[in-house]
Amino acid sequence: MRAQLLWKPHADFDLRLAADYGDIHTNPASVLLQAADSYITAANKVGSYPLVGGVNVDIESYTDLKQGGVSATANWRLDGGYNLRSTTSARYFGYKPVIADNYDVALYSNQGTSYRDRIWQQEIRLDSPRGEKFDYAIGAIYWGENLDTYVRNAYTGNSLNGSGYVNRVVERTGTLDDRVFSLFAQGTWHLGSRLELTAGLRLSQERKAGSFVRVGRAGFSSDLVQTRVLPAGLVSLNYWLQPDVQAYATVGYGEKSGGLNISSGAANAAGRDTLYVDPESARSAEVGLKGTWLDQRLTAGVALFWSEIRNFQASAYDEVSDSSYLTNAGTVRSRGVSSNVRFRPAEGWTLGLASTLLDASYLSYENGSCPPENGATSCSHTGERTLRSPRIAYNVSSRYEWNIASAGGLGAFVQGRWSYRSWVYSTVDNSNYTRIPGYGLLSLSTGVNGRHADNRWSLTLSLSNALDKRYYRVLRGGPTVFGTLGTPRTLSASFRYDF
Repeated sequence: MRAQLLWKPHADFDLRLAADYGDIHTNPASVLLQAADSYITAANKVGSYPLVGGVNVDIESYTDLKQGGVSATANWRLDGGYNLRSTTSARYFGYKPVIADNYDVALYSNQGTSYRDRIWQQEIRLDSPRGEKFDYAIGAIYWGENLDTYVRNAYTGNSLNGSGYVNRVVERTGTLDDRVFSLFAQGTWHLGSRLELTAGLRLSQERKAGSFVRVGRAGFSSDLVQTRVLPAGLVSLNYWLQPDVQAYATVGYGEKSGGLNISSGAANAAGRDTLYVDPESARSAEVGLKGTWLDQRLTAGVALFWSEIRNFQASAYDEVSDSSYLTNAGTVRSRGVSSNVRFRPAEGWTLGLASTLLDASYLSYENGSCPPENGATSCSHTGERTLRSPRIAYNVSSRYEWNIASAGGLGAFVQGRWSYRSWVYSTVDNSNYTRIPGYGLLSLSTGVNGRHADNRWSLTLSLSNALDKRYYRVLRGGPTVFGTLGTPRTLSASFRYDF
């Protein structure tokens, strides 16, 4: 459910209130992708018969997700063309899974991490009048988050659990508290009718605090605090070759927030120092050309981009504690070319193409985690491709709209889109077992729309993954490899009424 209210008591002030709420229930199941013969043999001895390439479980899992938020945005139009804006917002996210084991015999139940997350933000921003020789925006942001996590594992007496887990209940409780205060300013100098220079700067003070307690097995606790100053800036030069054709060049620097591994997974795998995750720092550059041609019927853009990320942050997995943790994975270079084209060959018909050719690899990543097929304790991934970075990604779309009747403004449309991405590694150890093959998805939709008095309405019918492609969203490594399948063919309908 979503709702908005706009209030305009007079010409110099407006207030927009918005609220939303969502409740989602799912029944996930992990597909067993790969398993060693020794694993299958051990499972068979206790009466379990894993199905490689499928799902064979005795208990169904489920998850409940509730989320919602409220916001208030106020604008004051001041004398001289200045605008003062205040945005206040808060969000809630609650997630409760009950995940059974991946076997057809009782091993454990009620596994999964429950989250209770609260986020709030206050922003004040002043924009100068537009159209002057120099225009600017300055402001401040205060942002905060409280996150509580809880995990409970109730193991049965089955010997497949191992001597350390038989008839044992393990509980883990964690908290995170984050505070960020930022000051920012950005200005644009109009150096002529065709040339402009933009520069911006942001300075953030961040404080993270977290705690963790584990009981029931290998007791562990932590109480961590991290304080950082995170700078960011950019400089961009824009030149209009023609009124509708723009060339640009941008360089930037930024730092991404660090993190805390409040649980013990990282400490077990790589030492207690890894409970603290350093911020990423990125240096980037981009040059491009974009514009419209053929009487606005053709819109196109192409860009070359390059970035170098130090202290690259990635998720790793520890087999001993069966847990994931955040780690710094060396230095990454990402470079490539992206393009997008939209063309209207006839009235009501639009064709689109967006594509990216990407080269993302580790310039330096020593002492990284090893894939299970390697068997070593430490591996170098320098020169290898980074996780979740397809070399090729593109989508092609076509949409046709037409008027059915002038009375009531009745119209209709049909649309199709094909999206493709090449293979990627799903885990930071670059295991061949967690390599997700490339796949393409076809989505189709059609609908009608019209007017009712002064209001608009629309009815849409959508078919996602129309070819019912079987693909993996993510694969998790370890002694066994489980994957989460993508959404199968799904038919949905939506109705919208604007008033």
